[in-house]
Amino acid sequence: MAVLPAKVAHRDAVRAESIYHGFGLLAAEKPQEVIQAPDAYVSVERTWAHRLVEEIVYDALLSQQTVQRRDLGSQAFMKAGGSQVR
Repeated sequence: MAVLPAKVAHRDAVRAESIYHGFGLLAAEKPQEVIQAPDAYVSVERTWAHRLVEEIVYDALLSQQTVQRRDLGSQAFMKAGGSQVR
């Protein structure tokens, strides 16, 4: 079990890690809430399918971050006055 602040433990990424690795999540604040119960059986063997899923998820995460950075860059450009060419 991992005891974390409820705000952190409820994040999708944290819950996904908990499910993937088989540990439970417990809210640190009272009343303590079990957010994710631990898995009774966790396989220690990794297969090519595990690696494939990790690569797909990682690629999707990188793609999303690239789009967000591009959006932030264009917003900063527009706030700065846009193109200086008139």
